[in-house]
Amino acid sequence: MSTATIVLELLVWPIKITNILRDVGEDALAGRVYLPQDELAAFGLSAKDIFAMKVSEKWKEFMKFQIERVRFYFSLAGEGAASFDLAFRLSIWTMLVSYQTVLGEIEDNNYDNLTKKSIWWEDQEASYAATSIH
Repeated sequence: MSTATIVLELLVWPIKITNILRDVGEDALAGRVYLPQDELAAFGLSAKDIFAMKVSEKWKEFMKFQIERVRFYFSLAGEGAASFDLAFRLSIWTMLVSYQTVLGEIEDNNYDNLTKKSIWWEDQEASYAATSIH
């Protein structure tokens, strides 16, 4: 397996999890929970807690664990990207910064991703859509 493949695999998983963490509240309103049930249970939580949309201490601890783990994988991907040419490194590091900004917003919102969503992400999507029209 090539180094590039390993780095990309290290990057894909935390990106998926970041998207799930970002959208937890929105998904709950649609009756969906994409978080691992066994990991929720390990923190004394269930889908019922998510549907209640209440940020409890258990929820905060669960989110801290998720964010710490995602950041660990992002750091591995960043370290692996250091050996690539500049253009590829910049692409990966841009993604790392973007997705870590989402994690930071979840923390800044006191782990309330049940009723609040990353504004930064929505701003970036709107900005991209506006520039791609021209």
